[in-house]
Amino acid sequence: MTASYIQGVALDLAALLKGKNQDYASGDEFSNFVDAAMFAGINTEDVMKAQLGIKWTRLENLFTGREPVNESIEDNLMDLAGYAIILAAFYRAYKASCEETKDKIEGYM
Repeated sequence: MTASYIQGVALDLAALLKGKNQDYASGDEFSNFVDAAMFAGINTEDVMKAQLGIKWTRLENLFTGREPVNESIEDNLMDLAGYAIILAAFYRAYKASCEETKDKIEGYM
């Protein structure tokens, strides 16, 4: 039996994220977003949200009939899903670092 369409997309997305991380990140998996935030003078979360907004706007244009030249609807959907996963992972990492800091502080009290 072949994988479901959802499983297939999830596997493709995992490979896409891994490849793009190798192409873009200069350090850890969030480093390119941190660098972009520093360049723009905004926080890292806002950089990620901006990327989501850019892809969403692109999809709205494609869904209303604009003919894609360089990226298909599926390419943009994959990118949008990827940015959502990256933001979720960043949020999870942030929460974990806050808990670690909280534990360290409570250890000194």
